[in-house]
Amino acid sequence: MCSNLVEQIAAAAENARNLLSQLGPLVWALHANQGSVIPMALCVDLEPDVYVAIGTDEPPEQKAKRKDAVVNVLRDLKELREGEHPELFTSPGYRDAINRSIVVYAVAVLERFLDQAAKPMWDKRALGPVVCPRRCHRDPEWPADTLNKTKYLKRDTGIDLRSAKQVYVDTGWLVLVRNAIIHSDARAERAESDARQYKLLRDGGCAPWRSDGWCDQNGICHPILVWDDRWEEKPRADWRSRTFSIPIDDFILPRLRDAQAFVGEAAQKLREAAGK
Repeated sequence: MCSNLVEQIAAAAENARNLLSQLGPLVWALHANQGSVIPMALCVDLEPDVYVAIGTDEPPEQKAKRKDAVVNVLRDLKELREGEHPELFTSPGYRDAINRSIVVYAVAVLERFLDQAAKPMWDKRALGPVVCPRRCHRDPEWPADTLNKTKYLKRDTGIDLRSAKQVYVDTGWLVLVRNAIIHSDARAERAESDARQYKLLRDGGCAPWRSDGWCDQNGICHPILVWDDRWEEKPRADWRSRTFSIPIDDFILPRLRDAQAFVGEAAQKLREAAGK
């Protein structure tokens, strides 16, 4: 059992690291090609019967049927939309859609890794007897939320995946941004304390997310999240209505690297526990 579980953890970690490594080049390539993607999207929107093509090896009659179905759905979608120049077909709209999608996908990879590698450790049948002072209060279901998965694992088994503090915290911001995307369209509606943390100062100063800041030993401050400051405004009273900027270089790529590091360290802790 332990040997198989160690192998399962290793395989889950390898898959997660591989997927996270591909999201960086993918998001960069998607942006590099927006000059052709956006015009093509507009063409498909305006004349779907002309620009929709089915690229499968199906028989011609099947491809024609599939195309008709796709064209009909696209026309139905457009029928209930106001305006001829949708926001997502602009450069800022495309940017937001791609970057948000990458963040959501990255967190899905993390969740799957924890489901495959950590859940068996949480399940007492897989791990065997464990030290858990709150066993009588154990929840019957493994949580869906990424951060709660690590919380339950530590509480019920003593395995702490959060001990590598900086890597865990930086990966956690990826999760929190994903939650903001899912629940409030990338707006900081959930906590004003969070909203005050999300401003990267343009003058090179530090915008700490905690009272003790988040600067390395050389005094270099590392941003966690960046406000949408295209109008060069700082967080203010209307923060609930403002969206986050999620740039590739300042947020997505560094957080993907943090997530990879977290997977590696978490897998090591889980393998050690499974081998006991």
